[in-house]
Amino acid sequence: MSKLKPCPFCGSEAEVIRMGTGRVSMQIGCTDCGAFVESGEMFISDGSRWNARAFQDSLIIDINRLSPLVNIVSNQKQRIQQLEEQLAAAKAEIAELESGIEYAIDNFAYYTQKTGKLLSYKQQELEVKHLMDVLAKHKAD
Repeated sequence: MSKLKPCPFCGSEAEVIRMGTGRVSMQIGCTDCGAFVESGEMFISDGSRWNARAFQDSLIIDINRLSPLVNIVSNQKQRIQQLEEQLAAAKAEIAELESGIEYAIDNFAYYTQKTGKLLSYKQQELEVKHLMDVLAKHKAD
């Protein structure tokens, strides 16, 4: 007789409960929960009726087939999380830069108002660049 699989319901060991004869059927069952299978096999059985787990066997095949896909999905979820963290950091950096630009524009407007100078577009651009450099240096300190 081939090795009997554990009980499909509770996982306990199985055993031959009754050998089959010409008058009684063979029974193989669980040593714990009482589940059993009865067959018309006589005398020595290979336990094939007890060991037949078409549903479980097909699930094992499906699990083996899908496991690599689960790993791929898991890796993709991790990558998405990394990208979301990078996006959040980029958004924070953009907000900081926008704040710096607003600060530079405010300082430029204050400077223009205090000095009464009307600057050309090129002069304004140079002044804003200078203010941005001062801001960057100030933040670095």
